[in-house]
Amino acid sequence: MLRLILKYLVLVLTVLACRRESSVHENTAYMPKLLLTHEGVEFIRSNTSNSIIAPSLEALVASADEGMNGEFSIPIPKDGGGGYTHEKHKANYQSTLSAAHVFLINKDEKYLEYSKKMLLGYAEMY
Repeated sequence: MLRLILKYLVLVLTVLACRRESSVHENTAYMPKLLLTHEGVEFIRSNTSNSIIAPSLEALVASADEGMNGEFSIPIPKDGGGGYTHEKHKANYQSTLSAAHVFLINKDEKYLEYSKKMLLGYAEMY
C-alpha cells in the first residue's frame, strides 16, 4: 500500500512540476529575450555610463569583438570535452551570444550580421 501511495505521489509531483503557465505576449512588437527583457535592454541603454553597467558593457563588446575578429570557423565536431572542436564550439557560442546581446543594446548591425552568419553556418553544417 505504501508503495502505491509513493508512486501516486511521485506521479502527482511530476505532473505539477511539468505544468507551466502559458504566457502569450500580447505585444506584436515582441522581441526575443536572449536572457534580457525589453525593459532590461532599455534600462541598459539609458544607463550606459553607470559605474556597474559601463564596464560590463565594455566586457560584453570586447567578448563579441574578440570572436568577430578571430578566425571564423565551425569545425565538424569530432572530439569530446577539452578537445579543439569542443573548445571552438564553446567559443563560437559565447561570441555569438555576446554579439546578439550587443546588437540588442546598441543596434550596431555588424553584431547582428556576425550572429546571423554564425547561426546560418551551424544550420548548414547540421
